[in-house]
Amino acid sequence: SIYRASAESAGAPLYWGAPIASVGAVQVTGTSLTHTGSDKQPVGNTLAWSRRAFGLEANGTLVTNSTLLDGNNTWYWLNTGNERYEAITAAAPNIVYGLTVKSGTRRIARIRIEEYDCADGIDNDANGLKDSEDDACTLTVANTFCTGRANGTYCADRFQPSWFRDQTNQNAALVRCTSGVAASVTPGVCKRNPSFSNVDYLQTLDSLTPADPPNTGRYCNVHYGDGTWDLAWTGTNPCGAIINAKPGGKIVRAGLYSTTGMNYAFAKCNNGGINPGGGIGTQQFTYIYGALGHTANKCIISVSPAALPVFSEMFRASHQIPLPRTANAFVHNNTAIDLAQFGHGQTGTSLGVDRFGKHFGQWEAAYDHPINEGRPLFAVSGGVVIPNGSRERDVSQFGCSGTPNQGEIFVKYSVGSSDTYRETFVIGYAHVRKRLVVDGQTVKAGQILGYVAANGCAGGYGHLHEGVMRTSNTNAHTAAQPELGYRMDLQANTSDTGTNFGSEIALDPLGWANTSAFDPWAYLYWDTDTGKGFFGRGVWSINLFKPGEEFRYP
Repeated sequence: SIYRASAESAGAPLYWGAPIASVGAVQVTGTSLTHTGSDKQPVGNTLAWSRRAFGLEANGTLVTNSTLLDGNNTWYWLNTGNERYEAITAAAPNIVYGLTVKSGTRRIARIRIEEYDCADGIDNDANGLKDSEDDACTLTVANTFCTGRANGTYCADRFQPSWFRDQTNQNAALVRCTSGVAASVTPGVCKRNPSFSNVDYLQTLDSLTPADPPNTGRYCNVHYGDGTWDLAWTGTNPCGAIINAKPGGKIVRAGLYSTTGMNYAFAKCNNGGINPGGGIGTQQFTYIYGALGHTANKCIISVSPAALPVFSEMFRASHQIPLPRTANAFVHNNTAIDLAQFGHGQTGTSLGVDRFGKHFGQWEAAYDHPINEGRPLFAVSGGVVIPNGSRERDVSQFGCSGTPNQGEIFVKYSVGSSDTYRETFVIGYAHVRKRLVVDGQTVKAGQILGYVAANGCAGGYGHLHEGVMRTSNTNAHTAAQPELGYRMDLQANTSDTGTNFGSEIALDPLGWANTSAFDPWAYLYWDTDTGKGFFGRGVWSINLFKPGEEFRYP
């Protein structure tokens, strides 16, 4: 809305009356249908001006466009004919003060960009969010719902069954009604109480986490202060069995393995170790336990199933751009490696191989999926958005040719009913717009997280950058902290420092698919100095998708 100052002469008291016009009025020149805003969606006159003049985005960033604001557009809003507007300052993410010229005299004016009608189907505040996605409308509609309702908590789908946050029946928030108004709207996976309509509740992360998949067992690796260690892989609580037999131990690895399929294992001791290997069921446990012997000192034993099929699709398979366009692969090494070992007839060395062991020239510990802008991204399982995990990241430091801000979402997913043996992963989605989740929000499989965009370091075309990081039972540890790698707390920082390990713990979510050699990503860099005090880095890659839910590569 446009507000004009009540008194415009120097030294006069200043107050603001009612708005005299609406932002996005069609009288502003040059606002025909066009692509505007970082989401590159076509908009009409009711949206075009505010996006072109201010660049107000979903994250609240306000960037003024001097070409439009400083005199190259004609305004009719202040009832004086042809006028110009000169922006002075942004007082808040949605407010800007400026000067207009009236009868040769500069006068102050204020523009407030706001969502003032949640039923008109128009993005009045031009932040790129529809009424159904805009938090401003969420509270408005929630207040209407709470009028005359009993105090209590209600799942959002009780009053927005078809469009809350643009997700049909997702139960994506809990509303607390107090004295007829909405006291709070808390995003998260909501569960209706079958007995009382005003005692709905948010589900816990534990309740959303898949149980141990069929045909999986649990293993445990324990260290003692005298340098001895133990390994167990039978029963429902092998850690308890070890520590009950010999108290005082520290769990350094504990997780899930396949009782019927392939498992990979890697053992590193302070005075030796065993090369990476694999076997069906418990074969590798038996081999390692016998081969190392208890004269070895503080052995770290990382075991991983080749497949742990628990994830649903992260985007519609039909939304992948058809061949010959294909994903840029997760590359399983970033130093020269002999290609002959992978059995494809390729010779020489390569700085990159894909999951089949074939040469791939571009190194990246993630997949880049060719998907058009505007396609939805889904949660693959029950999970939670990590701290700073729904953000607009400033990537201008990298000198990208795209936009300075890059939409990103990081969601933590877990597998297993016991926290001791639970396997944990974080999926990072980059080049995202219309982020529909917030930090700390729980999500469930199939819930829309956001939409594919071309922002940030996207190279100017819409695609999804998807990286999966394993935060449990990695191959990395330190001599002082052998348990490091059993559980890691990945943070969404802007650099690869602190607890944000990035590619150090990345894995290929389609798994390793070469039978001639083991995955070099899991062990090749064990003795590499990473600058973080690690002996090395690496994780076993796992096929994490349910059959038919995986993405296409190649």
